[in-house]
Amino acid sequence: MSEPTVDVLAVLDRKRSPFRDTGMRRMYDTCVSAYKSGNAGMARGAGNSAATMFWRGFDGSHVGKWDAASRRSLAYAQFRAGQDCAEDAARAAVAALIVREQAQRELLAEILDGIRAGASPQLHAGLIRDLLATALEARLHV
Repeated sequence: MSEPTVDVLAVLDRKRSPFRDTGMRRMYDTCVSAYKSGNAGMARGAGNSAATMFWRGFDGSHVGKWDAASRRSLAYAQFRAGQDCAEDAARAAVAALIVREQAQRELLAEILDGIRAGASPQLHAGLIRDLLATALEARLHV
């Protein structure tokens, strides 16, 4: 089987802070790195305002209109970090599905090539089992 052509980690590392202000950029970067590292302070229900705003952005919860003054607040940086992490998580999920699909296609091609060459399907039972297992796993993650 060949190596996957989609780099899942590269998908996660694409976002950079959209802010020019140093404080806003630091807050955004801190929230993103805390999320990626699994920091307990950024966990859902952590009880702090940074985590609350981050998860509102991640979940797409409406918090009202962000006027010009609000868009210069640290809460907005936290909210935007949550939005961007949600987008990255969705991209990573799609990338993982693509990798799984590639693996399934390669297994199926190997099975069909063997059967066309005259091999008994029973000889490919292990590959068929692997193919069915990856298909089931993909369905569970959708």
